Amino acid sequence: MKIIIIGLLTLLSFNARSISPDEQLIYMRLLNSSELSEVKLGAKAMHNERPQDQALWDHTAYILWTINTTTDKDNDNFNDTNAWLIRALTEYNNPRYRAMLTQLQKAKQP
Repeated sequence: MKIIIIGLLTLLSFNARSISPDEQLIYMRLLNSSELSEVKLGAKAMHNERPQDQALWDHTAYILWTINTTTDKDNDNFNDTNAWLIRALTEYNNPRYRAMLTQLQKAKQP
């Protein structure tokens, strides 16, 4: 299954246009997964592709917030997944997410 998803994401990487509904479904499926490794894969794809779909980016921010407030931080994939979600949102460079990213950063400081 992962090979199919990786193959689809590779194919998606060759275009710079707006994403299709099928492509959006792939991103959403990965971001909504209960497996942090799949969420991380979706975050990496978002970081690399930077799709032009504001709703998808808003959902990515929601997933980041949800993972930080509800997921077991001792999970082996937590830190890596969290870092890729933050990196994707930071690279997208939309000021709409700055307050949330700043708040998450302050919450991590001792």
